[in-house]
Amino acid sequence: QVQIAVERADYYEEAEDEEIEQAAERIFDKIQIVNSEYMKWFEVLLSFVFAIIGYMAPIWMLMFQAKMRQIEMEDEVMQFQTIILMLMRIERVNVEMILEWLERYANIFKEPISRCVNNYEAGAWEALEEMKEEIYNNVSYGDAEKESCLVDKDIDEISEAEDLVAIIGFEGCFPGAREVEGFWDNLINGKNTIGRIDQQRPEILSEFKKVYGEEPDDFPQYAGFVDDYNTFDAAFFGISPREAESMDPQQRKALELTWSLIESSGYAPSSLRGKKCGVFVGAHSNDYSELTYFNQNFLKESSAYIDSGLHMSMIANRVSRWFDFHGPSETINTACSSSLVALYHAVQALQNEECDMAVVEGINMIFSPIPFYGTYKAGMLASDGKCKTFDENADGYVRSEGYAGIFIKRLADAQRDGDTIWAVIKRAVINHDGSSSSLRAPNLNSQKNLIIDAYERENVSNVGYIEAHGTGTKLGDPIEITALNEAFLQLNPHISKKSCGIGTVKSNIGHSEACAGIAGVIKVILAINEHMLPGNLNYNRLNPYVPLDAGPFYIVDKNIKWNNKMDKEKLIPLMAGVSSFGFGGTNAH
Repeated sequence: QVQIAVERADYYEEAEDEEIEQAAERIFDKIQIVNSEYMKWFEVLLSFVFAIIGYMAPIWMLMFQAKMRQIEMEDEVMQFQTIILMLMRIERVNVEMILEWLERYANIFKEPISRCVNNYEAGAWEALEEMKEEIYNNVSYGDAEKESCLVDKDIDEISEAEDLVAIIGFEGCFPGAREVEGFWDNLINGKNTIGRIDQQRPEILSEFKKVYGEEPDDFPQYAGFVDDYNTFDAAFFGISPREAESMDPQQRKALELTWSLIESSGYAPSSLRGKKCGVFVGAHSNDYSELTYFNQNFLKESSAYIDSGLHMSMIANRVSRWFDFHGPSETINTACSSSLVALYHAVQALQNEECDMAVVEGINMIFSPIPFYGTYKAGMLASDGKCKTFDENADGYVRSEGYAGIFIKRLADAQRDGDTIWAVIKRAVINHDGSSSSLRAPNLNSQKNLIIDAYERENVSNVGYIEAHGTGTKLGDPIEITALNEAFLQLNPHISKKSCGIGTVKSNIGHSEACAGIAGVIKVILAINEHMLPGNLNYNRLNPYVPLDAGPFYIVDKNIKWNNKMDKEKLIPLMAGVSSFGFGGTNAH
């Protein structure tokens, strides 16, 4: 049993006593103490200090100190303290964000810490570094689990000579999940988040009647949709209702996503004004434009805003304008590989010092029946609304929405600034198919060369997972596996069989097209930090044309504990790759 005592709540301007106490109680409600049956008694002392410099300036430091003492476990008495120092740059007291940060670091409560930081005189940043070192040295996880929870620790194993990029924040909204926590829950629980169009987005069927002048009797039935496609806080961004209505929802969601992405990385958006922050957005849908063309009254009433509201370049440019970012600002359209190609451009910009940090996003929204009808008539969509990647019954993909992003910096800068490092990007590569059998057909040799370029500096035996493009087509799946096999075997002819898992998020959420690449990246980030590979859905029997036995890969058909590989009794940091291929031939990994 936990006894909670809020000793004091010092605050300035922003918070009331009652708010602070309620926040403290809610935070401690989240703490689960293991082995409570052995615990006789203990007290928890909580202290919040909010330091605010100037009117509406950021809250620079939130210090949470939990003191647990006199814990009796069987016949042994162990005294220990646990201190978490969380630096939060937020513009207002946000209890939900406090809870989110605590939950991210809740793993340190799993085992006792024998000693802790007790000297804060050196200042906040120095105290943070000391705290991290204490956790590394003293938290007892078991070797593999310790590595997974504290990704920063793995960085020491990576060569300093490489141009590494750190992922310091990530956010996303997907079918069936408004945030990444729900997204991960759906993956682990094997949830299929595809729904019926007539139930979740009947407006598309209504538009079909307007465009084609007939009932949508011969039209796809399934897709994956986000819940908040039609919401936007225009007043918050200082945008008039008329202009907001004229804006492509992809522009609206890019603004909201960028704000939450920066906050989740531990920064106040206002603190980055004037900085060399790049914005790279993968997007390819023109659905909202198509809807407006069939609404002449709307076009006349909103003519002053239509050009900026519907122009694809403005998805990234409006973000840079509003947040006052001075780095590169690019909307990238390479169809299904758009967001992963955007990530490539962002990594290049950081390495070339064109920017000091970068927002990388992928956005895909579905409103128009025209692309739906086109892909359906081309035979690209699964008849049952299930993406059956690598399965013998694979017959296409199911379209879906999503918007998600990551916030990245050069690794050295992230370490210097004390950022949370969720994962490290070692290399990003792109190429094009060149000539192939048809405009939409993939090119095996180009995919093979892409993988070789990506891993030529690595020991491919260390790769534990590949997040495949995996759209679930009879042509595409065998080509992707064959290219991977040939590339890995060329790099290491002696690589072990069934040493690298392969799967795809598309089996859960469908093919989110321009957002697909970044969705795969976020899945891998979560898998690394949770030490778990989610099982691939809709897989029963291997497609006979997929040459799985020819290489090192195995299908992750159920949740699998992802353990670190060993090299001469030394744990190797978890390593994964993410592929994304555009139907026009632009490939990224």
